[in-house]
Amino acid sequence: MTNLTEHKSAGKCPEYRDEQCKHCLIDHSVQQHEMITDSPLDRIEACYIQKKKQVELLQTEVTRLNDKIMQLEDENARLQKIIALHHESAIQEAERVQEIHALFVENL
Repeated sequence: MTNLTEHKSAGKCPEYRDEQCKHCLIDHSVQQHEMITDSPLDRIEACYIQKKKQVELLQTEVTRLNDKIMQLEDENARLQKIIALHHESAIQEAERVQEIHALFVENL
């Protein structure tokens, strides 16, 4: 309970009786309830739950990114094989062109 000097509705609220009115009693009860339910342990638990959800979301995102990295590595390996085959094919083609050129020069 508050005293007359602290009462915010003193002289204003028609329901003002003694040192408290119904509105202030309700406000006071709500504040006490919030203080009880919003104890440090409750805040710690709420924070823990929030952080746990954030960690789970981050773990999901890391898993998704790791899967994407594996897909990209597989695609990179396939592309490297294709490049190697094209390089080998280009070398063979260049050797054939040199052979044809050499035959052409001999026949001149």
